[in-house]
Amino acid sequence: MNVDVEIEREAIALVRGAIAHRQGGPRPTQPKSVFFENIRPAFVTLHRVGAEPEAAAVPELHGCIGSFARAPLAVTLTRSAVSAAFEDPRAIPLAPRDLDDLDVEVSFLSETTAIPFATEEQARAALRPEIDGVILRYRPRGGVERHGLFLPQVWQRLPEPRDFLDELKRKAGLPRSFWAPEITLERFAVERIHDPAPRLASRSARPR
Repeated sequence: MNVDVEIEREAIALVRGAIAHRQGGPRPTQPKSVFFENIRPAFVTLHRVGAEPEAAAVPELHGCIGSFARAPLAVTLTRSAVSAAFEDPRAIPLAPRDLDDLDVEVSFLSETTAIPFATEEQARAALRPEIDGVILRYRPRGGVERHGLFLPQVWQRLPEPRDFLDELKRKAGLPRSFWAPEITLERFAVERIHDPAPRLASRSARPR
């Protein structure tokens, strides 16, 4: 999948517009491209930069929400943007003046494919660092499914397959040391677009 510049612009405008609308701004302009009518999964990741240059050097994760629901991409992005900004448990309250502090990343996800393995060691060996996004599902017999998802970006924080898989289990609500035959893994790829926080961009543009 190749995302052109116009699609990138419309996606970022939709995400930022949806967040601003939740804060009392106008309704976001709906994308014109038919690309956004496609039914495909996507995630919105928000980082928040600090007011001071030192704080902006390491943006803090504000929220990351996405969906595999069968909905048009424009709907998925709108819902995910609002959820990442205001409903993610990691999010802190946003005032309208804080919107310029948000660094936006949109991830368009590919279809998933099953990862074959018979043991936990084989599962770790099958993972491709820096490439794979991974979904873990645990379906106990007669129980409720648990699942967790990591985007490929998580490899930057957890570069070792052992740590990556252990933390993915924890995200699914399972102990890091847990393993069972009912666990399945799926991989996917992403295409990412990024828009830096307007406050940071304007700071960088100032003459020195």
